[in-house]
Amino acid sequence: MSRAADSELPIANCPNEFNHVRRLAGRFTDWPQDAMRHSFANYYLAKHRNENHTAQESGNSSQAIHSHYRELVRSDDVEACFGIYRATWPRL
Repeated sequence: MSRAADSELPIANCPNEFNHVRRLAGRFTDWPQDAMRHSFANYYLAKHRNENHTAQESGNSSQAIHSHYRELVRSDDVEACFGIYRATWPRL
């Protein structure tokens, strides 16, 4: 797996490993395609309220963010979501 020179996170997409873990766990068998990407875009947009910045961070166009990622997310859910991320990757 390749990494950027100053990156802490792997760059490669790991769908096969994730699917393997889901099968072993016997959970999330109906996982929608791109569920994590959609979740990130929804929560990031709710947190930052900036379609252009969200598009840049998620690798989408501003039009795609406006059309597909404007789910209503409660502010306490946004903080809980990013709190999980902070706990998992402390060097943000």
